[in-house]
Amino acid sequence: ASPLVPGGGDVRGAGLPRGKVDWQPVPYTTSARLLDIRTMHGGKDGVVYIKASVRRTTGKPGRLWFGADGPVKVWVNRKAVASEPAATNPAIADQYQCPVRWRKGTNEVLFALRSNRGNAWGVIARVDGA
Repeated sequence: ASPLVPGGGDVRGAGLPRGKVDWQPVPYTTSARLLDIRTMHGGKDGVVYIKASVRRTTGKPGRLWFGADGPVKVWVNRKAVASEPAATNPAIADQYQCPVRWRKGTNEVLFALRSNRGNAWGVIARVDGA
């Protein structure tokens, strides 16, 4: 995950991170299946970017299922695929889904999660076939 990017605004207007990002590993809470970003925002308002890779042996259409406990925008391979500005606590697995086009090889999935005034814990995500 990225460090907190301060500021407000509608998550639908969030862009891809600019410049060099100091990506840090974040804990995965097994019981909730949640990537926990609380240490990244420290209870403050702003946006935290969460990046993951999905490896595919073939390129084909698929789906991304996710839940978030704050307003969220999602990109796959730098293309915006979903935005849920009303998302709030708690994050619920598979609450949202969107169609995606997977490429053969490594695919980048990127979430912009508003910290929900410092109350967001993170995101839950899975892809077709997983």
